[in-house]
Amino acid sequence: MRSANETCQGSQAGRDRQANLRRVLDAAEVVFSKRGRPGATIDEIAVAARLPKANLLYYFRSKQHLYRAVIDDILQLWLSTLGDISPDDDPREALLHYVRLKVRLSKERPHASRVFAAEVISGAPVI
Repeated sequence: MRSANETCQGSQAGRDRQANLRRVLDAAEVVFSKRGRPGATIDEIAVAARLPKANLLYYFRSKQHLYRAVIDDILQLWLSTLGDISPDDDPREALLHYVRLKVRLSKERPHASRVFAAEVISGAPVI
């Protein structure tokens, strides 16, 4: 059985891991939006995340895996707004509501919009 101190430390480790993952994803989103997938480097993303490159590679095996995680994160955010739409909604109102939310999200996370647009323009190889 774990002691209270071990449980607390384990919880802290989980929170630290989540915080580091979020830092990496946020930094990668910015770097991918500025440099594109081919131009971005793991080194540049590690610097932007303020983490050693080894830490970044601990979470993601390669730049391709990290890029996929960034795309998945963006899609999850955008698709989560569809949960507000139900079959009983007026289609016009539901679509307007979704577009307003999407515009708001694009303003809050402009780098996400750029990464997604670049992915689509390049033929959506990851999506």
